Amino acid sequence: MARQPSTGHSVAVLLLTIILQSLTLELLANASPTPLIETKFHRCPKGFVHNGQQLTTLTRRSVIECMTLCSQMASCESLDLCPEGSSSVCNLMASGGGSDCASLNPTSLPCFFAKKATTLLETTTTLPTTTTTPTTTTTTLPTTTTTPTTTTTTLPTTTTPIVCLNGGTSNGTHCACILQYAGRTCDRYIRDCSEAFQNGHQDTSKNGVYLIQPVDASQAFYVVCEFQWGGATIAFRRFADPFSPNSWAEAKAGFGDDITTVSDVNNAKFFLGLDKIRVISLQASYNNHIFTMYDNWFAQASAYYDNFTLGPESSFYDFNFSHYYTNMNSPSDNGLNATHGILFYISDHETPGACSASKGAPGWYGPQCTGYSMFADKLVWPVNGDEKEMLLLHWSLVRTDPFWVDQ
Repeated sequence: MARQPSTGHSVAVLLLTIILQSLTLELLANASPTPLIETKFHRCPKGFVHNGQQLTTLTRRSVIECMTLCSQMASCESLDLCPEGSSSVCNLMASGGGSDCASLNPTSLPCFFAKKATTLLETTTTLPTTTTTPTTTTTTLPTTTTTPTTTTTTLPTTTTPIVCLNGGTSNGTHCACILQYAGRTCDRYIRDCSEAFQNGHQDTSKNGVYLIQPVDASQAFYVVCEFQWGGATIAFRRFADPFSPNSWAEAKAGFGDDITTVSDVNNAKFFLGLDKIRVISLQASYNNHIFTMYDNWFAQASAYYDNFTLGPESSFYDFNFSHYYTNMNSPSDNGLNATHGILFYISDHETPGACSASKGAPGWYGPQCTGYSMFADKLVWPVNGDEKEMLLLHWSLVRTDPFWVDQ
């Protein structure tokens, strides 16, 4: 399979954490505690801003510098951020906006909104600086003089070694984690298959089923990982035989073969589920690759959707992306036949238009029910203007940017 990962529009609240630590050194006899403050920014997708009560507008080198500045100002509750080339324009605001991104104002500019929330994490202790004054003792006797004696006390320097968890091995300051784990001390599951790939696990013989836990996921869940193309998380695979959800609830939760028990996961057919795909898509920028095969397995087609996200259930898990393209060696048309307003329809949860009824299959459809369903009994996808009956559909997600939160 040819793969060319690339580098959006999102509707969910994303989380960016900036840790700020202020150390106060007091030359006292006793140690003094210094608070460690965590400033969290709930980040909304590009294309939506608050336009609230403005404190000031500044230009900084990066979005991080803008957020750092806001975190240091007690009066700053939120920001509208507009990246412009190698710098960012930041509008610092005294108001925090609504409770979610849906209450914001749309903009055609590549700007986004971030809201601050500060939490006291823990208390660290800064030891006072101790200086020992040299002590000089002179004793005068009738015929004897004692030479002055100087005493200096040196405090020992201690370093706490890093402790690696879940089978990780220390390299001094960080841990090298085994495949399924990540973080500085290997204390958490990987957030997607791309993270394992970036941590050095690039052996395709290790392709298989692993636990991941995306940033906002309440618990870990199993996915199929392929350690190529940057590390692919497989969201959906089906073959020519009919394969579709029976209900809205089933589409949300996922259905198909149990990937943890099948003898050959490469032949398993499964849909990860709308909720799981959505929570993956919200933690970073992803490239969505829909790969298909046809003509007795001799031909293949690749459709790529940059900056892919799924919207919330309230907007029918709308399929969002910033740019569609294909591969000249495996050309494909945009089977969704739209660039926006692509909603998920199914018979027991239809939106106005009743697309699943009129098209005869559940799936994502654009305005006026345009597009091809990936869940149709007869799997058809367009290639160079012609409808091709597909033998395989393989949908993978590859992360193209860092996570919106710290490691």
